[in-house]
Amino acid sequence: PWWVLAPPCQSGASAFNLGVGEVALLSGAAASEFCVQGTPTGAEFIAVPFYSDFSGSLLRVSIATGGTTIGVSPNRITPSRFALLQSLASRQPKQDDAFETGLRQRSIAELTPLIPRARAAKQESAGRFNVVVALPQIGDLIKVNTNSSSGCANPNLRTARVVAITNRAIVVSDTANPANGLTTEDYQSFGATFDTLVYPVDTLNFGDPTDIDNNQRVVLFFTRAVNELTPPNQNFFVGGFFFSRDLFPITGAGSLQGCAGSNFAEMFYLLVPDPAGIVNQNVRTTDFVKSTTVGTLAHEFQHLINASRHLYVNLNPNFEDSFLDEGLAHIAEELTFYRASGFAPGQNLNFQAIQSSQTAQAAFDNFGAANFRRFREFLSSPLINSPYASNANIMTRGAIWSFLRYAADRRGGSENEMWFQLANPPAGVHGLSNLTRSVTSDLSAWVRDWTVANYADDFATGAQPVDMYSSWNVRSMVSAVNQSSWP
Repeated sequence: PWWVLAPPCQSGASAFNLGVGEVALLSGAAASEFCVQGTPTGAEFIAVPFYSDFSGSLLRVSIATGGTTIGVSPNRITPSRFALLQSLASRQPKQDDAFETGLRQRSIAELTPLIPRARAAKQESAGRFNVVVALPQIGDLIKVNTNSSSGCANPNLRTARVVAITNRAIVVSDTANPANGLTTEDYQSFGATFDTLVYPVDTLNFGDPTDIDNNQRVVLFFTRAVNELTPPNQNFFVGGFFFSRDLFPITGAGSLQGCAGSNFAEMFYLLVPDPAGIVNQNVRTTDFVKSTTVGTLAHEFQHLINASRHLYVNLNPNFEDSFLDEGLAHIAEELTFYRASGFAPGQNLNFQAIQSSQTAQAAFDNFGAANFRRFREFLSSPLINSPYASNANIMTRGAIWSFLRYAADRRGGSENEMWFQLANPPAGVHGLSNLTRSVTSDLSAWVRDWTVANYADDFATGAQPVDMYSSWNVRSMVSAVNQSSWP
């Protein structure tokens, strides 16, 4: 389809006179050619084209004026931007994006064939599934495979020391970590934060994790192996990861294969301080690691819950699509912000509200700010990105977090129920079909309205409720967090 702004409201085009802030939604034949009338002193309009095709087809747009000058912000839709589309679409993701995408792809490709063996062993209580292992003691040494490049082969074993044990966490530290890092008190604090904040928020909204190792706890492994994932002289970092291979039995049985590289534990891996930049010359201060790790706990724990319930509770034949799994992990960060700050969804928070107390500021810095930075990345290139792209890059994650927040606001009712449904689909349901089942059967219309809300929220006076977020003043938050004006 083609959309045309036809000057000067002639040749049968549908004509509109829009007041300041008003929104008009055009679809079908009315959208094929339309005209908006300005004033003698000029006018400004924004067109938000949306083509409801989930296969990735492009919408061609032509915009013209009646002999007047077009002044356009670089981030708005113009014909000249389409000339760059092919070259932009082929650019490679940043390397941290590539790590996230690659990890999800390896989980799907390498581990999906092993699901029957894992389920059979769990059902039969075979192998280590029926072993009751005593809790480790503080100071115990264990061996942990940290290889993130392969699920089951070529284990890279590190020695880890148990440094803290709480009601829900076993905190272990790589004995080869750089010097002058986290203290015993720091590790205990992370365990306590996991117990009292992260665990209750994530389990309330996504469900309980499995307990394949029968210790009722999650292993938090602080290791330089995470630091090693960031090459020298880069302006990004990997803060941690969860690898679903650790949920699989180590040994096989008969024709069913095991996963020799599995650590057979509910666990994830976390960044460590490196004040001297020993690892790849990348300096990581203790304060920096503390500020990023609390959000990472909430994020990676959702991944663990999602994968473990797909595998052993809901008996899904596949893991969740990367875009939706990442979106729910970012929602986990946001929900933890609400719990830590005392705020709640639906309060239309702006940046002034966030600055109202030190508690709110700290909670937002730890759990909220990164989502708006990712969302800004999406807003900078909406032509070549979407909430449901088949990758886990920064822009996709920013978009799907934003859409899920918009959808929860619009849907109303119990958010807990919506998040639980998305994290616990029945067998064979995933990705877009999961969104359609759990959020709305009219998904394309909701995504269309979300694209309007991204511009109109708390700005367009004539916007309808479907063109707004109720939890955030998005314009205020994105502008403040990214220290930039709205496009």
